[in-house]
Amino acid sequence: MGKIRLFIDHPLAAGQPVPLTDGQAHYLSSVMRQGAGNEIAVFNGRQGEWRARIAALGRKGGQVDPVAQARPQQDPPDLWLVFAPIKKARTDFIVEKAAELGAARILPVQTDFTNSERIRQDRLQAHAVEAAEQCGGTFVPEVADLTPLGRLLDGWDPARRILWADEALAGPAAPDLYLLGAVDADTGEVAAFEELVGSHGGRAVPVPLTAGYEHDLEAMAAAITDRTRLIFLCTPNNPTGTVLHTDEVVEFLARVPQNVVVVMDEAYYHFNRDDAAVDGLTLLNDHPNVVVLRTFSKAYGLAGLRIGFAISAPEISDDLRRVATPFTVTTLAQQAAIASLAAEDELNERVNRIVAERTRVFDELTRQGWKIVPSQANFLWLVTGDDTDRIDEVMVSHGVFARCWSGEGIRLSIGLDAENDRAIEALSQAVKG
Repeated sequence: MGKIRLFIDHPLAAGQPVPLTDGQAHYLSSVMRQGAGNEIAVFNGRQGEWRARIAALGRKGGQVDPVAQARPQQDPPDLWLVFAPIKKARTDFIVEKAAELGAARILPVQTDFTNSERIRQDRLQAHAVEAAEQCGGTFVPEVADLTPLGRLLDGWDPARRILWADEALAGPAAPDLYLLGAVDADTGEVAAFEELVGSHGGRAVPVPLTAGYEHDLEAMAAAITDRTRLIFLCTPNNPTGTVLHTDEVVEFLARVPQNVVVVMDEAYYHFNRDDAAVDGLTLLNDHPNVVVLRTFSKAYGLAGLRIGFAISAPEISDDLRRVATPFTVTTLAQQAAIASLAAEDELNERVNRIVAERTRVFDELTRQGWKIVPSQANFLWLVTGDDTDRIDEVMVSHGVFARCWSGEGIRLSIGLDAENDRAIEALSQAVKG
């Protein structure tokens, strides 16, 4: 049975054809490289997981034919998550994790301290669906509309017990490990790994980006203390798309103590066209404290398989093996990754097309008047500030979904030509609005 999983809101029965949306057909054909005859897994949140055979794929959707039920329906306990939304990216993260952990309902509430006056329920529901697809669940929790907390409690069933999580009682974690990482220059919002560091008793030390949305290596070097254990660099950077250059990284590494590990996340390496940009692999011989991270999820198109790799000195690799979670990568995913390495011509063709489209979209949006950071990734960062939420609503109304950070900006991924045209048109309407 194929490991690709899709949520399909349609009754499932053997031999009964099930239609695919345009987006699902595009995902299967263009992202996962599937075709007629391939098998995938489908579920509708009610009838378990089914083996299904792809019958047809096209620009206007497609069709799969359920073959047989592979797993019975597994519903979670009747546990609800009630939470107050915060920054958009963090709210998305909360919904995703709640779905993965088995919440039966997810209820955003408006409080006196809620950092959001409105949310897009359809966007959050889509995140819940995606989380269920990727974690192997057969149930998709309902994400309710934003409701005032008082109104929710007024109609609360007295038989339903409420467990109140008071973060003020948790107490601070001991800062045994410091992690330096770059964050947005305007807001100083710490990246998602802050929570991971904190959960292990460490402290994340954010270093703002420069005014040009680039890593401030001078400030990062100045922030190093005797408690610093790890430094995180992302190049090309997510979500801005900017890159670090070889000369500045070499100079920076000369100021980093040898006992401090420098992690270079190069997930978007293949999309870079800046000849002066650093290639982390060239640093390993002279800098044994450097670790390079790369992935098959981006340029190789294997996002659904969740496979990547780290390259480092043997001493660091041995340490990583001691703490790594076993069985995190399936045999099928490993085989797919190995096969992808042999398809270099196809990879280059796909990447070159994306880079060409990136340039075209950048030029078109620049002509419209948008402030865009020059990118070496497969996305563009639009600096939209306080107007972000309004622009997002205009885009969604045109069927364009981008990753938005309220009050900051929009990360617009580069897709197929027609999808990019739709985004350009939507943003032109946003300018007029």
